[in-house]
Amino acid sequence: LNVAIEGGTMSGDVTITGDLTVSGGGGYAYSEVLTGDMSITNTAATIGLTITTSGAATAFKINQNNTSNKSLEIDSAQQSGNIFHINNPAITTGTAISVEEDNTLTTGRLLYMVSSSALTDTRSLVNIRNTHASSTGVTVMKLNNVSTGSTLTLTGAAGVGSASGAVMKLQTAETTVVSGDYLGRIEFSAPSEASGTDAILAGAKIAALASDTFDVANNETDLVFYTASSDAEYGSATSGAVYERMRINSSGQVIITNVRGSSTTQGGNLKLISNDGYPMEDGHRLGVIEFAGAENTYSAITVGARIEAVTSRGSAWDTTNNHTDLVFYTTTGDASQGERMRINSSGLVGIGTGSGVDTKLHIEGADWDALLKIQSNGAASGIVFYDSAGNFDGGIYAAGETISFVDTNSANRLKIDANSRISLSNNDLGSENTVFG
Repeated sequence: LNVAIEGGTMSGDVTITGDLTVSGGGGYAYSEVLTGDMSITNTAATIGLTITTSGAATAFKINQNNTSNKSLEIDSAQQSGNIFHINNPAITTGTAISVEEDNTLTTGRLLYMVSSSALTDTRSLVNIRNTHASSTGVTVMKLNNVSTGSTLTLTGAAGVGSASGAVMKLQTAETTVVSGDYLGRIEFSAPSEASGTDAILAGAKIAALASDTFDVANNETDLVFYTASSDAEYGSATSGAVYERMRINSSGQVIITNVRGSSTTQGGNLKLISNDGYPMEDGHRLGVIEFAGAENTYSAITVGARIEAVTSRGSAWDTTNNHTDLVFYTTTGDASQGERMRINSSGLVGIGTGSGVDTKLHIEGADWDALLKIQSNGAASGIVFYDSAGNFDGGIYAAGETISFVDTNSANRLKIDANSRISLSNNDLGSENTVFG
């Protein structure tokens, strides 16, 4: 049955089993259930359908009993306006859009948006904005996951190199960036911590900080890492503030900062830890620092030198043994690394000795390789000796082609001159000397 109504009012019960078409700019009101297809066509500059309710009832409800069909579909030719617009100026504690499911979701989604446009211009598929500058406590988008699964997963394009992987971009809206401006930051906090006060403030953050005024040829930026500490360490006046701990500056330098009240006990820290679940055995590495660079235009990276902390003393670590040597390596022209110097756990320094160092300074080498060179910018150079109290005990000096041995008063006791003559002072410390040669 097709029914066409051209103006007027119809009262009473009406059952429509065919198509119902309402056209024109007039209104249509009903209080019964319609079955079948319903079409509303409006070509005028008016609202096609208005639903008004002032009671506690739901203004518009769609009940879809088919488990695979769409409940609501909007087919729009709109190009510049809003396809779906919600105006809710009076909302306070309510929710503008609420999507809920009751533990039935498997491979489906609560929200799904797809764009297949091939345009390459800058645009946002989803744009969520807070336009009130004074709402400093507002979170523009909050994700809450009570499970141990991923709260946010970003998937990028498939490909190789820079064409693959996901990109997360933090930007500033500032148009004149100067030194000290944040480009973006990530903060870590526990806002639900029951202790409150400092406990709910940011415990750490990472910030991209402009290190110069930006212009067409300059976007110098530092990456800065911050952590918070307790009032017991920094004093109650800190009020949970975070402090800079490490900075990677625009030149690629890594700076570790100590902000403790006193640097007498601890400076900037760089800690290398080896922990495979077992006690350290003899010869194990606690940590390694390597120095490397490109050896050709293809950026093949080669290690040129390294420093290792190596356990020593022939036994595993325990509560009374953590002996460790510090070993220095350099590379010869054939890229072969060799040990050059070692400071053992007793503080003995060995050059070319390997682990066999046994004196405060031990130099070992073949033939003329085991040499110690002392060079002065003046006329003389030498070696001096002091006792445990810091008193001068004597020394050996070389000046020109003469070698002198002096006593505690810096008086010569023995000289060897360029002609291989040996001069000894008399036992009575007189001015006459005994000369051989």
